Amino acid sequence: MKLRNYIYIFLNLFFSLALQAQMQKTIITGKLNAPTDLVASILITPNPLVNNNITYSDTIDANGNFFITFNLAVPLPVQFKHDRNSIHLFLEAGDSIHIEAEATKLMETAKFSGVGSAHNTFLIDLQKEFDKKGESFDNRRITKELSPEKYVAHINDLKKKRYDFYKNHAVHATATPSFEAFHQIETEYKAALALLNYPILNARQNGKTAATPVTDTYYDFLKGLSLENETAMLIPSYTTFLDGYVANLLSREHIQKTKDYDFDNYYADKFDFAKKYLKKRPMYFVMAKAFVEGCSNGRVELVFPKYEEFINSNPFPEYTEVVKWFYQNMQYLAAGNVAPDFEVEDIDGKKVKLSDYKGKVVYLDFWATWCGPCRKQLPHSKVLKEKLEGENVVFLYVSTDKNAKKWQDFVKKEALGGEQLIAKGEKQRISQAYNIKGIPKYILIDEKGNIANSHAKRPSDPIAEKHIRTLLDKK
Repeated sequence: MKLRNYIYIFLNLFFSLALQAQMQKTIITGKLNAPTDLVASILITPNPLVNNNITYSDTIDANGNFFITFNLAVPLPVQFKHDRNSIHLFLEAGDSIHIEAEATKLMETAKFSGVGSAHNTFLIDLQKEFDKKGESFDNRRITKELSPEKYVAHINDLKKKRYDFYKNHAVHATATPSFEAFHQIETEYKAALALLNYPILNARQNGKTAATPVTDTYYDFLKGLSLENETAMLIPSYTTFLDGYVANLLSREHIQKTKDYDFDNYYADKFDFAKKYLKKRPMYFVMAKAFVEGCSNGRVELVFPKYEEFINSNPFPEYTEVVKWFYQNMQYLAAGNVAPDFEVEDIDGKKVKLSDYKGKVVYLDFWATWCGPCRKQLPHSKVLKEKLEGENVVFLYVSTDKNAKKWQDFVKKEALGGEQLIAKGEKQRISQAYNIKGIPKYILIDEKGNIANSHAKRPSDPIAEKHIRTLLDKK
């Protein structure tokens, strides 16, 4: 079963069982002018570990009307979606909200009435007042231009403006305690995440590799923030902060202090740092997230050793099921397993299998001519091939281009060399087999045809040559 379907079934079951005793009917009705799709939907993400949603929908009638109803127990942010347009809402059990809007301009035109309408009117007004004018906590231009001291002052000023806006808004007189807490969490933790990210983002945007230096007191803003607010675990700004908090500590306390840090170990290290600095549900959430990200974006074989520890200690089933799925469905990609075989065409139209190269070390490169980062690596790949000329290694390039003629012309014009293949109709199957979420992606395969590195270094990384030579030396 695919992860999407499996998680959907699991989340429906968990969400229903966990909240059954307190469920209340919640209703979203509305009228959309000039709808561009047949459906209006409410999307709920009950598990912050995955992006899969529980969706409640209704077909829009000829007059643009819709009626969506579902049971809800806890206050939480949701997404109202129509076609490619969406707005974020805050719902409480028993809300009955009516929305009227232009279908293609939801945020600009949405008007709310009914129980719960004041909360969502405020959220729209807040976005118009600040985010739409560039006064958001993640404004990259401001992050780049300001010094640490001025950036802290800017974030504090932005927080004050948002709190003042709330106090002067009509919602302040009628807001429920849950909404007031939600607004505070949104403000405090988005601001805190911006401050956490500033030293690295400022450095990167100004062309520097080392983080921008800050004073010893810079991180004092963390002292007043709760790291154990379990009731906030359904609010994305809170869980995103928790994940960023652990990543920040890992960077400051370990990566920056370790000469030639091996980023292959990043997700396993993040798993351990979560144990060091968090407790209870937030700790297990970040541990699980590190495991899942390690399977999706890193070397599977380096996070798998964390599996038994997590399963044996984690008390939260919603995290256990996700971690189990990734462990069971990504095992075949771990080092030591036979590399999934595939058959594609070379540049002359000849059928070629991956297994045809058994007996050689294979540096597998998934790329495309339209991919900027892929093309940027090609000169480095030429240099790497030259360094290893005469060795028992083959550079196998598998293009995911749709236009075979364009691919052929590019390969010949650039004189790329190596073994040039194109996936064509096998693209989807190969992408699934090698868990390719984006390109370029590199895999190292040993002479026996087994995966040696499930997330190999790019040609521009000097470690790539070292890893290949290590395999060549193993006889």
